[in-house]
Amino acid sequence: MRTSVYPILILARALARLPGAWALAVGRLLAVLALPLVGSRATRELEARFPGRGRAIAGAWLQNIGMSVCEFLRSRHRPDDHSGVVIHGLEHLPTGGGVLVCAHFGNFELMGSVISRLRRDVTVLVNEVDSSLVRFANATQRYYGIHTIYATGGPHPLARAFLQANQTLGAGHLVCVFVDAPVSDGLTLPFLDRPRTFGGGADALVARSGKPVVAAFLTRTPAGHLLEILPLPAAEATRAFVQLLDERVRARPDQYMWRW
Repeated sequence: MRTSVYPILILARALARLPGAWALAVGRLLAVLALPLVGSRATRELEARFPGRGRAIAGAWLQNIGMSVCEFLRSRHRPDDHSGVVIHGLEHLPTGGGVLVCAHFGNFELMGSVISRLRRDVTVLVNEVDSSLVRFANATQRYYGIHTIYATGGPHPLARAFLQANQTLGAGHLVCVFVDAPVSDGLTLPFLDRPRTFGGGADALVARSGKPVVAAFLTRTPAGHLLEILPLPAAEATRAFVQLLDERVRARPDQYMWRW
């Protein structure tokens, strides 16, 4: 049974009434409440990847998730929060259609609304998930003028989604692809000294459309957020992006949306 989105809407309005620092404090409180539920597993998994640092990273990871959720929930009602985002590499953002390669790093939901304020023709290629938080996120994306293409549902969903994405590119849109989303087939590349499979959709779109491709990262900083827009080589965009992601996750493992 579908869960209602109304509790999320109420929470979003309540967070929007708070000063920004208070909203972040609520996010950190949510992290404390979540610690008994997922803290042990998170610590164990992160300790295996970062020996001697697992417990500290797990605590900071939960705090980042809590703060990111609160920031995104209030973003529609408090667009002034975007003033705390510093942008580097804006000159690399394509103006006539292009592929934007992203990952679940930093506050990636907030990044969509920030980029859509720079240009309104943004389309996101995603797998459809039915939850109240995802429905709220989709509604917020539509509010900012972000279009969504779902790679699920109907016959040959992935082929249909990429055909639609390619048509969108031809119309001059910026198509966003999350290459670290779970996939059954793709490119196996080294990531944090282990092999991992990444989606090859970005490479396919670039090869088919001939449009430019860039990477985007939104990293939490002591002063707010840093949005980096970096050019990628058209020939091996996914491989180049994964190398950049590897560097950033090693530096700030607490900001990656780990899946276990």
